[in-house]
Order: sequence, then C-alpha cells, then structure tokens
Amino acid sequence: MNRMAIIMSWVFMMTQAVVTRGGQAPVCSIAFHPNQPYAVWNGDGSIIIHDLDEKIPSKTLQVGMTRIRALAFHPEGKWLAAAGGDPGEKGSLMILNWPDGELLLHQDLGKEWLTGTCVSPDGERIAVSSGEATIHVYRVATQKPGLVQETVLSGHAGSVMDVVFGPDGHWLVSAGSDRSVKIWNLAERKLHRTFSDHTGIVFSLDLRPTSGKQNAMPFHIASASSDKSVRIWQPTIGRMVRIIRQQDTELFTIAFHPSGNWMASGGKDGTIRCMDARSDRIFSRIITPQDWIYSLAFSPDGTKLASGDWSGKVIFHRVQPSF
Repeated sequence: MNRMAIIMSWVFMMTQAVVTRGGQAPVCSIAFHPNQPYAVWNGDGSIIIHDLDEKIPSKTLQVGMTRIRALAFHPEGKWLAAAGGDPGEKGSLMILNWPDGELLLHQDLGKEWLTGTCVSPDGERIAVSSGEATIHVYRVATQKPGLVQETVLSGHAGSVMDVVFGPDGHWLVSAGSDRSVKIWNLAERKLHRTFSDHTGIVFSLDLRPTSGKQNAMPFHIASASSDKSVRIWQPTIGRMVRIIRQQDTELFTIAFHPSGNWMASGGKDGTIRCMDARSDRIFSRIITPQDWIYSLAFSPDGTKLASGDWSGKVIFHRVQPSF
C-alpha cells in the first residue's frame, strides 16, 4: 500500500463519536492528557474535564479567570497550565495540579490577556504569548512550585496569537496578528528570523511530530491564517516548505496527527480539512454541525480528533485505520 493510500485509509474512517457542550464560551483550546484518557477545554471562566470513556464532561474546575485562551499539559501530565485573563485589563497564567485541580501557581502579567501557552519538551519551561505583543518565558522551579522569568521577547507589531516550542526546547516559534511567524533562539534570547509570507492574521501553529530517522531532520512547523492558507516551515534553516491554499475559508486552528503524516485545519465555515503533510493535497473534508471552529487537537494515540467551536460545542471524532 502506498503512502497516500495509507493516509486516506485513516481519514475516511473518521466518524463523529461524541457531541458535548461545556458552556457558552468559545472553545479556544483543547488539550489531551499525555497518558490518561482525559481531554480538557475552556468553558465560562472554567476548565471542562472530559473522561473519554464517558459521553458527558465528568468535572468542571472553576478558576478565577474571566476568559481562558489556552491550555497546555506538562509533558508527563503532572500539571495543567491555563493562560488568559481579562481582555484589556490583565493577563493571567495559572498552573493547576493534575488531577485534583489544586492551584499551584498564579501569575498576573500586563494589562492585556494572554493568548497562548506552551510547555517545553522537558517540562522545565513555559512560554506565554500576550495581546501586548510580547512573549514571556519562565523556568518552572522544581524544588518549590514557582516561576523564574528567563526573558521577555518583543518583536511582533501586534498581538501574539500562538506560541510553540521546537522539539529540543532551543527554539520558540510565534505567530502574530501582524501576519508574521517569528523564530526565537532561546539560548541567545533573541529573534532568529521572521517569515512574512502570510497575508492575514496567523492564528495557530503546530509542531510536526517526528520519530526514528526523522529526528535528524530540521523540524517543521505548520501555521494557519485568515488568508485561507496553511503553510509549512523549516524554521531553523529559513525555508517555507509548502503552502496549501485550497481552504476556501479563514482558518483559526491547525493540528498535526501524531504520526506526522497528515494534519487537520479548522475555520470559519465549520469544515475540517485533512491534508497530506508532504504535499499540497487536501484529501478529505469533514462537514461538521459546528459554528466557527476555533480549536483542534488529536489524542496522543491518534485515534480521536476533538474540535471546538464559537458556540461552546466540542465534538470528538473517531479516527480508525481500515487496514
């Protein structure tokens, strides 16, 4: 079976499994626990916890944050980071113990809410992006829970919409309302390069998973934009690998399948588009009953895809191989 046939055999077995609603807030972020059967997403000033073996959310954590914009687990699932705040008033970062939800850390930042967060592969650092056009990078203290600020990165001309670590934690990639994708060298604490190819707001980034021989290759990042395109980059060598234009709608989210072979995008028209990661081909379109799709996330084993929308609805799609 050739490579494209294998990819298609996964995607065309995708069916809707669960429809659930955790609140009326737009679902801006969904995260799967790395080794337990749980998914979380933001609700109305809360975090919804969903047991994947059940059909309804199993728990709601109320947090002292008006709006939650991004969620990210520690790589081993020890804690959950939540970033957001009060738009136009303050940004807030919280770290909650898993699974009891005990508040371990709370940091207020600036006068604008936080728009994204990510945790380094070793779990020792956390980065948060802001509506104030900055990125704060912290080291997470291990002896006693605490945050030690390493650096504040400035260079975007508008809100930083998303942020993601490279595979070794040496690089950080950010996306902005200024239509740019920027690559930061964390060892030198400075901007490495800027990609300005997008013609609209860049809302979302995702790191392409690698394994085996792929680990020796330059890492890839995908970006999704309101210019109706997905672009794939090799950040360290300064190359745009390809552009996938046939999206037909403004895009708000992008997610790689854990295999790294394909990815999914979501946007304004409520359609999920599945794309080959090594070509410009869209080989499947999933029409959902959702409003604007703001977030997508795959489960670690690649068997589920969760999509969250503007109305607060989350759908879990089952992904099964047919071979």
